[in-house]
Amino acid sequence: SDIVEHMRVAGFRTTAAAISDQMSGTEMTELTDELLAANDAKNAHPVPGQVKDAADRLVNGIDNQAESAPAKDPWKNFDYDKLDHSELKQIADKALAAIDRKHAHPAAGQWKDAADQLIGDINKRSCQQQVKALRSRLNIWSHGQDFNGSHIQAVDAQHWSDEMFASLFEGIGDQSYGKLYAFSEEEPDCVGRESLVYWSGLSDDHRKILKQSLSSSHVCARYLHPDTAIGQILEARDVGVLKDCDWEVTKPFWTTTSDALASTVADSKEPVLIVISKESFRQLSGSIFWNVEATSLAKRPPRGGIQMVSLSRRVPCKELAPKIRVRIEDAKWLTRLWQQVPFFTCVDVDDASSVGYQLKTRSKRYVIPYHTAPELIDKGLDASQLLDEGFTARAIVEDLLKHGVTLSDKCVQVLSALLNEGGFTSLDLSGKRISDSGAKALSNALKVNSVIRVIGLNNNQISDEGAKALANALKVNKAIKNIYLRHNQISDKGAEALAEAIKVNAVIQSIDMRWNKISDKGAQALAEAIKVNKVIQEILLFGNKISDKGAQALADALKVN
Repeated sequence: SDIVEHMRVAGFRTTAAAISDQMSGTEMTELTDELLAANDAKNAHPVPGQVKDAADRLVNGIDNQAESAPAKDPWKNFDYDKLDHSELKQIADKALAAIDRKHAHPAAGQWKDAADQLIGDINKRSCQQQVKALRSRLNIWSHGQDFNGSHIQAVDAQHWSDEMFASLFEGIGDQSYGKLYAFSEEEPDCVGRESLVYWSGLSDDHRKILKQSLSSSHVCARYLHPDTAIGQILEARDVGVLKDCDWEVTKPFWTTTSDALASTVADSKEPVLIVISKESFRQLSGSIFWNVEATSLAKRPPRGGIQMVSLSRRVPCKELAPKIRVRIEDAKWLTRLWQQVPFFTCVDVDDASSVGYQLKTRSKRYVIPYHTAPELIDKGLDASQLLDEGFTARAIVEDLLKHGVTLSDKCVQVLSALLNEGGFTSLDLSGKRISDSGAKALSNALKVNSVIRVIGLNNNQISDEGAKALANALKVNKAIKNIYLRHNQISDKGAEALAEAIKVNAVIQSIDMRWNKISDKGAQALAEAIKVNKVIQEILLFGNKISDKGAQALADALKVN
């Protein structure tokens, strides 16, 4: 769908060269249907004779290129702008017929040479034998498929097989090979709602037990081994999951295959299931899941969500979920798409046969990758749950200050709960739209805080109720020296409450209440406080509703301060 959208914007001509080499005939037909339907809607009509001329040019191009490989894509310099689908199909048919007559695509020899070179470069004999077996089995599989229209640039099954093999080990292939990554149809209840399971090294017996457990709980899940063609090929005895090969040989292969499999379910409504059986985090960090599949997940976030299962007491969910979240975030792929992932859960399971039931009844939610603290709090996580996720108190507060353009009451409550653990000496919450409820939560934290010296609450929505709560905190707080309350909604009652706090507070030196709603009554209360307090140096009241009467009271107070 992304390619279709790009084609609509950029035009088929600029896209064809880039995608035709990786696209099956069926896929090309679907794309041109989409593009040319939009074209038809604009009442565009072909120029008489253009189809025949275009087809002739294309066939001539193929004939010329077949004589001088490697060649440029014969589809590249082709004007599709005014062709409808049937006309484009005529051109494609002519072109493919021309290729069949030559019985060699310009790139066919290149792919065979690349495949031969790949095997020749492998030093370890046992690995070389396994890779050869993989190539042979890919060849057998290709010859057993309905080849017609399977790949727009392939000539025959042998060419297709060589291209697949070389592409897989060069890390440039993808899901365009279709049936190679398609899930089997053995479970009709799962058709159309597939889920992908990452095993991370489970034995075949373990997988069978898990599959039974999931099925009995009506959890639909498909698997890499052996429910796909690539899985069956890998598990063949002579291929042996390439276990004798060094990582530098197999990493491109696993990367390509993992990307393709992740793509098959990225838009599914069913969640991806991650089953971890490693006995230590050290083992996990050396697994294919950790080094390749997690990155594939990062590239293609599963819109059905992620469910994790830990079968090891040494790798508990409480530690596992944050580590996997960080691993995915470290890949730095498509952060925006992760906002569409609905959940990220994990459950610790001792008995594999009960996985299906426990997934449904005991799964615990954890922080979804790329989600910020404000988002997570507004989705229901409290301070203790965020700390369970591996966040530090300071990191949560900093995330709230950085990403919280506005802070909901829930966010302020979490921030307040963690304030004493963060080690902050100043806190600026200006412009966060903090309400009276937020001010009350904050004041409860300030009553017992002995570290914060400066607190900024400018440009919020604090009225008299919030000011009263803050005043109660200032009566007992022995640390705050400066408090900023500019541009709020504090009137005389709030000013009176703050005045009472100033009378007993022996630490505060400056209070900024500019641009509020304080009148003479509030000014007179503050004047009485000034007469008593011997520490305060500054009270800022510009922009209020104070007349000469209030100003006179403040002037009289200054005479005795």
